[in-house]
Amino acid sequence: MSLKRRECTKEFKLQVVHEVDAGHSQAQVARKYRISANTIAKWRKQYRQYKEKAFQGKAYSDEAHIAALERLVGRLRMENDRLKSLAEAQRTSTLSAQEWRWLMMQLMQPQLSTDLAPEAGRISHLCEALGIARSTFYRLPAEMPPVCCEEMELRAAIQRVARQWPGDGYRRITAHLQRQGSEVDPKRVLRLMRADHLLCLRQPRAFIKTTDSRHGLPVYPHLARDLIITSTDQLWVADITYIRLRSEVIYLAVILDAFSRRCIGWALSRHIDAALTLTALRLAICVRQPTAGLVQHSARGVQYAATA
Repeated sequence: MSLKRRECTKEFKLQVVHEVDAGHSQAQVARKYRISANTIAKWRKQYRQYKEKAFQGKAYSDEAHIAALERLVGRLRMENDRLKSLAEAQRTSTLSAQEWRWLMMQLMQPQLSTDLAPEAGRISHLCEALGIARSTFYRLPAEMPPVCCEEMELRAAIQRVARQWPGDGYRRITAHLQRQGSEVDPKRVLRLMRADHLLCLRQPRAFIKTTDSRHGLPVYPHLARDLIITSTDQLWVADITYIRLRSEVIYLAVILDAFSRRCIGWALSRHIDAALTLTALRLAICVRQPTAGLVQHSARGVQYAATA
């Protein structure tokens, strides 16, 4: 003789669930209505999932379950894409590893508050998407550690000093911070400035060429090579340099006596030409009144090879 399966109405199932939720033990309610505790647990699960729409038949239950799964898949796909974008942003982030892990944990908390999946599975999925260990989620504190807050304040101070003195390196910025009362190490300032891209990329100063030897003018031999200097006015040495001012560059022609190393003639001009070198030469001749046998040694540029 086969036993007939007991049919329970929706009202009966709701009554059983409400009694358990009201505080009665599940075993006590099971003995009262002569049903198994597993059945009551199953009804409670259905009620928590579907609320008042629960217990409306297998067809509705399957359809609602499929719809819920589809919504779950859609939300998980969007969430996974968003978390992958966050993980990709970590590569270019200036945050330290500890600050980044704490930030990721704060972003994970709202996701775990939803009922899309069991908590353990959600944590594993989120940690995997963010590229961090699951133990990190349980180990990190709920609030940002004081060291992170202190480092953020130090970064803000470094950025303020760097904006005020854009040409200073990490050593001078460390000195500025120490004068302001901050106890910081230069190596720490260097690490934070490198992470925030605040280190100056020093460009080499532009070199201004003052000698142009590509000309067709006559060039005299090197007479000073074998000359033995024993007194003044035997050998004069001439050259041209430039002086960089705030708004322009000017040129200086100088003549030195090779024996005394004294400047005996000079001239300044905005133009680098033969007139500049001739002015310095005339001043030297006027000051020293040299005799025959004097040798002037200079570069072979067009300013010295030109005729007066």
